[in-house]
Amino acid sequence: GEQAAGQFANADAIAYFSRALDLLPKVEESPAWLRDQRYHLLLGREGVYRLTGQRDAQAADLEALTGLAQEMADPGRQAEVALRWAAYYEAVSEFPAAVYAAQEAVGLAERAGDVRRKTEGLIAWGRALWRQGAFDEALERLKEALALAREHGDRAGEATCLLNIGIVLYFLSDFEGARERLEAALAIRQELGDRRGEAITLGNLAGVYHALGDFHRCKSLGEQVLSVYRTLGDRRNEAQALSNLGSVHHALGHLEMARDLYRQAMDRFREIEERRGIALAAENLGLVLHDLGDDAAARRYCEQALAIEREIGDRQGEAYALTYLGLALEGLGEWDAAAEAHGEAARIRSEIGQEGPAVYNQVGLARVALRKGQIEEAVALVDRALAWMEQHGPASVEYPLHAYLSAAEVLAAADQPERAREIISDARALLAEQASRISDEDARRTFLEDVPVHRAIREWASS
Repeated sequence: GEQAAGQFANADAIAYFSRALDLLPKVEESPAWLRDQRYHLLLGREGVYRLTGQRDAQAADLEALTGLAQEMADPGRQAEVALRWAAYYEAVSEFPAAVYAAQEAVGLAERAGDVRRKTEGLIAWGRALWRQGAFDEALERLKEALALAREHGDRAGEATCLLNIGIVLYFLSDFEGARERLEAALAIRQELGDRRGEAITLGNLAGVYHALGDFHRCKSLGEQVLSVYRTLGDRRNEAQALSNLGSVHHALGHLEMARDLYRQAMDRFREIEERRGIALAAENLGLVLHDLGDDAAARRYCEQALAIEREIGDRQGEAYALTYLGLALEGLGEWDAAAEAHGEAARIRSEIGQEGPAVYNQVGLARVALRKGQIEEAVALVDRALAWMEQHGPASVEYPLHAYLSAAEVLAAADQPERAREIISDARALLAEQASRISDEDARRTFLEDVPVHRAIREWASS
């Protein structure tokens, strides 16, 4: 079973572990020995169930492991099982339960004097926090874990800490800081020969390159990561990799390709019953359908995503779903509902420290105000957004080129053509800068010509 699991022959691994468990009661050994072997076999099988997304079977093995660890009165093993529960709850998007399990693991590891498992517990705690948008508290736990890992020479733990800190910095729009941590994590993963950890880190690094506008490099990394996960039989991360590749193709203007990749990702997430992944794929699918002009379908997917995000308590995901729902509602001409969606998204993002993305919602509110004939309110919203972008730079604003284009439209409608032209000039310069980062000539051309917002900016600038 262990050999099959090591070769990613997951079905064979489950069969061997299960057969061993069936044979175990026939072995004439002491109860303590039998209990120890049963624990070891269940732990191995639970790991394969986790990898393949078989949640009901995984939960059943975790229940059995919990009982065995309690019988053994071994705080080290109890901590180990608590960590497995934290990973399970994260996978099924029950983040408060994941926090509780991680906290329990930290306490048990301290009782056992197990520094490595305490580090893992702090990481799981921080990860469950950032999943809920509690970024500052997550950073505290992750930095505590990083110090512990470095103090005790735990290189694998150090890499995992750096990975998660990089993810939090990404969500806080500190893309250079995120890249620095992720590249450091990647170097350690490669040093350790951890292929799966390397793939996870590369996937997140691809997301940073996406945010920095290096779409060609992002696409190359994404394809590499997808291939690794398919080899490993890791269905959960395969689904995430498909979704990430969809985002790259979307950014490059390959809208039909992006739509198809998001649908594949949604199918995989549904197969393993991962609600957070289903919501992620649904909201991304909603966005690309909006860009394809099918706002009725976009609305349905965004509402589906929003319901899941609220159910699982993912506030960051809720803000994305509301933002994309707002765009779909704009496309349908439902201005009051669009304003409500953008306003709620802006409030959530401000509360969780995502000021840059909240600016994009302010611009959405300006578009809605313009369509409702509220010119003065639209200009005031645009002025606040532009002032923020001038002070902090456009990079941390979600879709800054769309924000610039919308601002120019509002200013032109308010009879401020000179300011509108200045904004379009800034947008064109940013567009040219982003295009220059794309090394592939065909990808650069589609980026400039096939993305609707980019095409509109170029047409306006040349008129």
